[in-house]
Formats: sequence, structure tokens, C-alpha cells
Amino acid sequence: MKIETSALQVPVRNFDGLAQDSALRKHGNLFNGMSKRALVVGPSRSGETNVMIILLTHPNGLRFENVYLYCKSLYQPKYKYLRELLTPLREIGYYEYSEDENIATPENIQNIRNNF
Repeated sequence: MKIETSALQVPVRNFDGLAQDSALRKHGNLFNGMSKRALVVGPSRSGETNVMIILLTHPNGLRFENVYLYCKSLYQPKYKYLRELLTPLREIGYYEYSEDENIATPENIQNIRNNF
């Protein structure tokens, strides 16, 4: 496998302090603006939430229409920050799940968006 450094860089910031940056930048050039689906997973305290927030809020981050968040601890400050940031934006669907049985199946995701 050959690893190449991209010309576009996304700095990693720690959101533990949760600076109240209310500006959401929906468009960016990461991945050449092509449509992507992604899972951000990792063991506890490995930085996956910080990576997700950076990818969603940085000017060179991801373009997105919907965010589906599955987490057993939605009460944590970083998830509250995301909720407060994304929920008021009518053009973006933000969906939280904390129980396995409530997770949207891939075939139902479009139906959820249409009912938003």
C-alpha cells in the first residue's frame, strides 16, 4: 500500500473545552467533494468524537446532508454541542440513536429524510 499526503489538510482540534463556535461550514473540498459514507469507530477515548466534529465543522471538512449518530452516551458535552449546532439547520438531517432496536436501516434512511 502506498500512502500519499493530500494537499488539503484538516487540523485535529480537541473539543473537550467545547468552544462555542456557532458557524457551521457545510461545504469543503476534502475527498474532492465526492459523495461518501463513513463510520467513525474506535475504543473509548481514542479521539473518534473529535475527528467527527472536525470533519463536520472545518471549512475543508466533509459535505453532508444527514448525520446519523449512534452512541450510548448522548448526554456527553460533545454530543450536546453537535445537537445544538446541527438541529436548528433545516437543510441538514440530524438523527441520534442510543438503543440498538431504534437504529434506522439503510432502506429506511431516505424515508426518514423525507419526513424531516
